[in-house]
Amino acid sequence: MPSKDRRAIVQRSMGQVPLLYRTESIECSSKFSERVHVYLDVSESMYGVIEELYGAMLDCRDWIAPCVHLFSTAVVDVSLNELAQGKLVTGAGTDINCVGEHILRNRIRRALIVTDGYVGTPNERVASVLM
Repeated sequence: MPSKDRRAIVQRSMGQVPLLYRTESIECSSKFSERVHVYLDVSESMYGVIEELYGAMLDCRDWIAPCVHLFSTAVVDVSLNELAQGKLVTGAGTDINCVGEHILRNRIRRALIVTDGYVGTPNERVASVLM
């Protein structure tokens, strides 16, 4: 809770989340005990931005799991060191079902899926995981 920010206190009491605060927070930023698993679409439609996305993930290495999950029609795990070397494993097309199945099989609780949206239609089992 920000100090001496009456507007933010009132907004929170009304069930809203303030976008901006008038003063800095007293507490340090929150620390997550579980890193996020990143699923990166490496299909052909993403080729123009993969290099930049690799760089962004390396910049965020403190917050993401030690492996990045590359996907097109299958999920392939690569370490952050392999990512830094530019390792790319891809197939033809894109299928979001492989991501959902990977999440279910590995019981992943926090995931970020980076894609351009051309991933096909999820089946019923996977759709419930992705919602």
